[in-house]
Amino acid sequence: SIFSSILGGFLKSNKFDAELLELTGGIVTGVLEMFGTITKELLPTPAKFHYLFNLRDVSKVFQGILMVNFRKCKTTDTLAKLFIHESMRVFSDRFTNQQDQIWFQKLVITLQTRTVGTNFEAEEIFEQKPITFVDFLKPGSASPYYEEATDMTKLASIMNDQLEEYNISSSTPMNLVFFMDAINHVARCARVLRQPRGNAMLVGVGGSGKQSTTRLAAHIGQLECRQIEINRGYGLNEFREDIKLLMIQTGVEGKPTVFLFTDTQIVVETMLEDLNNVLNSGEIPNLFPPDELDKIVSDMLPVCKSLGVPETRDNCIAQFISRSREQLHIVLCMSPVGDALRIRCRQFPALINCTTIDWFQEWPKSALVSVANKYLASLELPSDELRTCVVELCGTVHTTVSQEAEALFATLSRRTYTTPKSYLDL
Repeated sequence: SIFSSILGGFLKSNKFDAELLELTGGIVTGVLEMFGTITKELLPTPAKFHYLFNLRDVSKVFQGILMVNFRKCKTTDTLAKLFIHESMRVFSDRFTNQQDQIWFQKLVITLQTRTVGTNFEAEEIFEQKPITFVDFLKPGSASPYYEEATDMTKLASIMNDQLEEYNISSSTPMNLVFFMDAINHVARCARVLRQPRGNAMLVGVGGSGKQSTTRLAAHIGQLECRQIEINRGYGLNEFREDIKLLMIQTGVEGKPTVFLFTDTQIVVETMLEDLNNVLNSGEIPNLFPPDELDKIVSDMLPVCKSLGVPETRDNCIAQFISRSREQLHIVLCMSPVGDALRIRCRQFPALINCTTIDWFQEWPKSALVSVANKYLASLELPSDELRTCVVELCGTVHTTVSQEAEALFATLSRRTYTTPKSYLDL
């Protein structure tokens, strides 16, 4: 009933059509049934340690649905697609293999017919025209709308334009190829970064594009992207000084900021404990000494006044933490190789509970071919036919090695990783 009140109230107050308002009960039932089935059928294992679902995930689905504008959602089909899209972003993006993805797709097809009355085919919405909602189809717009992207070629072109803009202003330009998977990962990350308190954990082997995805998504959302700089003397004290600066920038100055943090930057595990606290409650106990806290209170007085909040010390600190949580977006880029991530997620549960997880699976053959095409475009070859053969061969070699690596694991229980970076080195 809580979710029905939230969704129904949103649709009614924002003047959605009556036929869409009638779908409220069906969507709520669909999300809750989906949550119940997933928690029953997809249990966590050592390899799938992050298959932990709770009511926060249900809330995230509705938070995503509430991002849409009535101008861009006029039909029951569009609202049903939004329900499916947000469910995928919250639940299936964390799945580690194709089998779980296919299982989820079958569940979605069954539920959408029974709960919201639509009859989409799996091939239609997952393969031919995969559902994608974004808010940057009109870059630079003062009031961006969260809407369905029906033309993936246009979406790739927009991302390419944004990449060119980024490269002009950045001291470290990026060279990206926008194949289907890359487009999806950027769109997913951008979706999280546009949400208040939106944090993400991107999981993939080295070189899969996690950091590039984050930087481009931050640029698209007009957010500043910050990283720590590890040097010889960098330790916990330096890390906490950097966190202080980030919290002041977001809490006092109100600047939307992305903090990009990778597992290679973990000097001491206490860093993750601090991030766990920030994700969970928005603060690190005793981070600011009394004199710095006094300065923050002083700087927050005008903010409290403008909000009509009594200008007390406690209110100033509470507003500082609240603004920091809303404006600071933490993106963790982690590798699934070995046991480190599993152990860390068990020790610091907010890494799973307070983030949206996007698991980077292996690049498909089409992606490998697209990347090879771009990298070999400047190479002089006798004919286009030969170029096509070389490009196909590159993709085949990498795919074959990956298959043999799986066979080796099945035979000898030894893991050999073929990463996207090794493919680029090819």
